[in-house]
This record gives sequence, structure tokens and C-alpha cells, in this order.
Amino acid sequence: MLRLRVQYTLIYFFCISVFTAMAAHAETRVDACPSPIYYIEGIDVSSEAETSAAARQVAGALGLEKAWGLLKARLLLPSQGQKPNGESAETPTEILRDLIDYIRIDQETVLPRRYIGRQDYCFDRQKTRAFFKAQSLRHAELRSGAILVLPVWNFANKPQLWRRPNPWAAAWRGVLDGRGGLVDLRLAEGLSVERGVGVAAILRGERDEIAKAATLAEVERVIITILTPKITDSAASLNVEASLYDRNGKFESTVYRLDNMTSSLDRLAATLDWLAEDMARGVENVWRTTNVMNTEDSGVIMLNISADSIQHWSRQIAILAGLAPVDRLDVVQLSAKGGIVRLQMVGSLTSLNYALESHLLTLEERRIDAGEIPLKLVPLRN
Repeated sequence: MLRLRVQYTLIYFFCISVFTAMAAHAETRVDACPSPIYYIEGIDVSSEAETSAAARQVAGALGLEKAWGLLKARLLLPSQGQKPNGESAETPTEILRDLIDYIRIDQETVLPRRYIGRQDYCFDRQKTRAFFKAQSLRHAELRSGAILVLPVWNFANKPQLWRRPNPWAAAWRGVLDGRGGLVDLRLAEGLSVERGVGVAAILRGERDEIAKAATLAEVERVIITILTPKITDSAASLNVEASLYDRNGKFESTVYRLDNMTSSLDRLAATLDWLAEDMARGVENVWRTTNVMNTEDSGVIMLNISADSIQHWSRQIAILAGLAPVDRLDVVQLSAKGGIVRLQMVGSLTSLNYALESHLLTLEERRIDAGEIPLKLVPLRN
């Protein structure tokens, strides 16, 4: 490979015969976990020991370690939680058990000397936050809104987006399958986007076409990533650029750029996989860095909220109280037209606005007279 230039700007019974048992509280779902971002599901566990009880205990410890590893991979900033030699820092099982709110057994099979199961883990947000703080581990909790990825394979001036072959789209499908990060990257599903959005207009970055794609896919943002290959008999030279747009098709920033990367043809598929993974990882890392939780030096925001009914007021209060950057909400004043709240923050104003986007809300700073509150919660305008 030749030198490459990468730019990031942007931006979870014991019996003789096999017996499979469902959990007693099978109706419990991720919705029941007080902090869904701290919910890790579908952990397969298996162990053998002298007795079924011992096997179950060992499997439980292994499952908890797996869940903890996935949670750290989801929340921690790059390089956090690593030893100097690059290995993951281990946390004793006894400490991990104390961080758990509950464990849901999805299914289990118990044999005389073996245990097989699948379990979900709900970590306690406050305890885990306190652990991260004690260990000087920086983390983020805010999930992004849905972001549509449009991968254009621009080979020989014949751009492909929906039609095959599109090796660039195939690489993205592999990368996005089963991702568990904070950034909700997704490809178009169904035919509505494919039939309604043209590749030529996307390649030109036409605002109306990008906005149409966002509307049809029901996403908050769109990433257009264009890979232009120059292929010879034995090698390919690759240029990649990706740009971020809002739901209205307005350009926000360059996400990724790479020039003149060379790959042998027999390694081309693997190289494309690496590029898609590198781009997704870069977006994820920048998002976490932008939305890092600040548990040591929290700020306070006073916010004016307009409401035309008790139901409207309660709905907006519930939204604010459930946002990741908000640690605590106190009502300061109520009136017939709304009220004023105090937000104890563990995130920035930028993070708060990101979190409000999915609820079609934003913060507006107003010119004020002495003693008035400058920040107001308002509907998000197109």
C-alpha cells in the first residue's frame, strides 16, 4: 500500500436429558432497562465443570465479562480502558456484579456437567458512571439520530448506487451488520429510496435529492461516500470522500477523505472492508469525543419552556429528563404558559441539541431583558 491521507472532520434443573428453560420474566425487554444505552443483549455463554451448578457459575462470570467488554466498546472514548501495552484492562467479576441492575435469562440448557445459555445484561447507569469516573475513564452515552449511508461506486464514469455490482456498498453491508456503537449508521432498506433517488443527482450533491433520500429513509442525516477506483491489470488506485448532510440536504462537513491508496486486485475486497470499517470507526470516535460526558465539572442550564396544556408540559419535561446529557431536572417556576426548569448537565449544549433533534426540538437563544432566561425550548424548524 502507498501512503494514504485520512481526514476526520466530523464529526449491546438439573436433569439427565436436555431441558431448555425460558426466563421467568420473559416479558422483560430492553425497554425495561432504565437506561437502554446500558443494555447488552444476546450474550451466548457456555461452560463445563464438575457439576451443573459450577458450570453455570463459570458461564455467568464469562457472560458478564463479555457484556462488560461490549459496553466499554460502545461507550468509552478511543484508547480508554487500555493498558500501556494495548491490552484491555480487566475488572474483577465481583465489581462487575455490583454494576449490574439485572440479568435476564433468555434461554438456558442445563446438563449434569455443562451449562449453555443466552443472557441480557442491564447495567446500572449511576454506578457505572461512578466507576468510570473513579477509573478516570471518559465515556459518552448519547445515541445519534439515524444516519443514512449512500455508498457510490464511481468506476469508469459509470456510478453505481442501487445497481450491482457495487463492491463499496457490499463492504458497508458487512461493516454495519451487528454494529453496537452510539452512531446509528444504516443503509437504505426497501425500494422506496432506491426508486425515488437517482445516483447521478447524489453524485452531484443536489440538495433536493439528498433531502428526498432523508425523508424516504426517515433519517436525520445523510452521509454520501464516493469511492472512485482506477483499475489496471494488477492493482487498483482508490480515492474516497465522504460528506455529511442534514435532513434538508444542507452540507455540514467532510467526514472522511483518502487519496491514492493502492491495493492489489486479489486484496481489493478486503481493502474496501477496511476502508468502510475505518470510516465508520472514525465517525463513531468523533461522535463520542464531541458528546463526552462531563461528570467532574457539571454545568447548570436554565431553560424556558412554553406549553399550552399540562399534557404538553409533561411531555416536554419527560423528554428533557430522559436525555443523556441531562443528569437532573428541577422545575423552578410554573405559569399558565409553561415554566422554567434547571438542568444539571453532564454534557455540552451541543450534545443537548443533538439529543433534542430526534424529538424535533432545539434550543433557541433569545435577546432578553435583565432577569429573563435566554435559552428557550422550541420546535426544530426545517
